[in-house]
Amino acid sequence: MAGYDAIVVGAGLLGLSTAYYIKKKSPENRVLVVDKMSAAGQGNTAKSAAMFRSFFYSQTNLALVDTTIEFFKHVQKDLGVDLKLKWVGYLWLFSNEDYRWAEPVLKVMAEKGLEYEVYDSHELSEKLKLRTHVTTDEDSKLMGLADVDAGILVRKAGSVDIDSLVNFYETVADASPVPVIVYNVPKFTGVNVGGATLARLSRHDKIIGVKDTSGNIAQIADTVRLASPEFQVLAGSASFLFAGLAVGAVGGVLALANIAPQQSLDIYRLYNQGRWEEAAALQRRMLPVNAAVTSGFGIAGLKAALDMIGYYGGPVRAPLVDLDESKRLALHEILVEGGILT
Repeated sequence: MAGYDAIVVGAGLLGLSTAYYIKKKSPENRVLVVDKMSAAGQGNTAKSAAMFRSFFYSQTNLALVDTTIEFFKHVQKDLGVDLKLKWVGYLWLFSNEDYRWAEPVLKVMAEKGLEYEVYDSHELSEKLKLRTHVTTDEDSKLMGLADVDAGILVRKAGSVDIDSLVNFYETVADASPVPVIVYNVPKFTGVNVGGATLARLSRHDKIIGVKDTSGNIAQIADTVRLASPEFQVLAGSASFLFAGLAVGAVGGVLALANIAPQQSLDIYRLYNQGRWEEAAALQRRMLPVNAAVTSGFGIAGLKAALDMIGYYGGPVRAPLVDLDESKRLALHEILVEGGILT
């Protein structure tokens, strides 16, 4: 233990975030993370999987997660399925610099009628007995933490009972005339369907698989470990297709396949042929391309890329906007570097 500059106990969200920021601030420091569980995020982090909140920097994510919360309310109030929703609220803490990043989101929330409250550092200290001035602490200096200057409390946030959610999905599957595949996309829904939950759902005859877009490789591996052998786990993004296959996923449902079907298939085939170095190299080469048509330029980027390679992408629908010329040029360059265009 004496060979480490910092030892973090607990490999959950807080523990790994702490370790990450220590290394980011001081890359030369040696950091050890220890946990009693066999994988990361299996303790309190796993228990928070059913938490939701109507607060995201991305307006698209904010709209999607808000409709998810409204759906939960519809299931409980109108359909009579008790999901045991608890409205507890979420409190975010910001430095002055970070708060400026959040201001445009707050403006959108106000326009949508989403309630929130803003507290200054003095109020946080008084109400929560929270230490807001931390920059003089040795640990804070090690992690590069700033003082807490403001807090945002979002009221439309809380938790849903996992057992009740499982029962609801099983009821839907019972009534479905076709097999059901779970779509786990916490980035958009605000709710993560974890490995243990998916394992329970996998016991249902009509629930045959999951498209997991979380990017949490440890969770994907745990799902494969816990679920029924015939339950098919699919990587939900080309950004981790190779890694997903390595821990037991059987394939993927990929946005990248719209513009690079051959390359997507080649990663899968090379992996299954045991040509892992070639598969990994192709995976790395596709990372910028995949990012460009997903998180980078979004739906507009995917449509523009389809137009560029000779298919029809067409214009986006409002309120989205098409790429301007500078973004189209940047996208074209990424496609050329990735070997999609010559």
